[in-house]
Amino acid sequence: MYYRKAPRQLVPAVPANFLPQHPFDNGMVKNIRDENLAAYPRTREVISDQLCEYYGLITHLDEQVGRVLAALEKGRPREDTLIIYAADHGLALGSHGLLGKQSLYEHSMKCPSSPP
Repeated sequence: MYYRKAPRQLVPAVPANFLPQHPFDNGMVKNIRDENLAAYPRTREVISDQLCEYYGLITHLDEQVGRVLAALEKGRPREDTLIIYAADHGLALGSHGLLGKQSLYEHSMKCPSSPP
């Protein structure tokens, strides 16, 4: 599903810790790739749009991983296969007035994992 065209009720809410602008210069706010994706102060509409893009990308990636798993099922028993997925993570997407990963907040540091 392309989330930008989603009905309003499906658009993800902005984070509870949304701020229009980071409260202080952490040295990573200006002239950093991710932080240049939207002007300051951030608006809820801009963050919603960023979240829709992100959810759309996650949905696409999930579908592609599903294709790989389906192909493995056809070729060999899954119990004989160890699947490890790793990715960079931690986009702020409006948390604390930030968009990117260049911070030490939990959303940028915590690495999700799924035990086998």
